[in-house]
Amino acid sequence: MGYSIFTEAETWDELRNKVLEAVTVHFDDATTRPRLVQMHYVKDELIPVEAA
Repeated sequence: MGYSIFTEAETWDELRNKVLEAVTVHFDDATTRPRLVQMHYVKDELIPVEAA
């Protein structure tokens, strides 16, 4: 733990695939590659008050 690897995508499934690809590229040695990756999802949404 303790590595920050960033990527982006249009969909959640595409993001999962890009994360796996980024981790594989970052840790080219399989013995040092983490077994699990934590993905933290935050949605920032603006809601107009007039619509309520």
